[in-house]
Amino acid sequence: MATTLQATADVREDDCVRPFRDVAETVARDLGFSDKQVSAVKLCVSEAVTNVVRHAYPETEHGDVVMSVREVGDELEIVVTDHGHGTGPGREHSENSGFGLAVVSRMASRCTFTATSEGTAVEMFFLLPRRTARAGAGSLGEDEQRVREGFA
Repeated sequence: MATTLQATADVREDDCVRPFRDVAETVARDLGFSDKQVSAVKLCVSEAVTNVVRHAYPETEHGDVVMSVREVGDELEIVVTDHGHGTGPGREHSENSGFGLAVVSRMASRCTFTATSEGTAVEMFFLLPRRTARAGAGSLGEDEQRVREGFA
């Protein structure tokens, strides 16, 4: 599949996590994921986006969180990125930090975390349901416009 859906929001917008979670849910359902798998996708997206909101930018600074969604082979790939500077002076950090990303590591079929001076990326992969179980299910390309409209 060649289509990549991309969405962007400012971390200082009220409840910027929900639209990303809703987009991920719509795509996962349309691809034939079970309710349990959809819940896992939603939780992972929520944790990754919340991590950006809490850690990427100082409290007084606006910044973007970007999510891209696409099918890659037998997997749904969801990437959450920012252009912030991560945890550091003036940013929230506690003993409980890192719990959300640990959840992502366990729930996604595989994931990577990349932090550089230019920002952070969390790549999450979820195995697609078997093709026979997906008969009649829409592909990301077919549902792209509906998902985009739901995000706006």
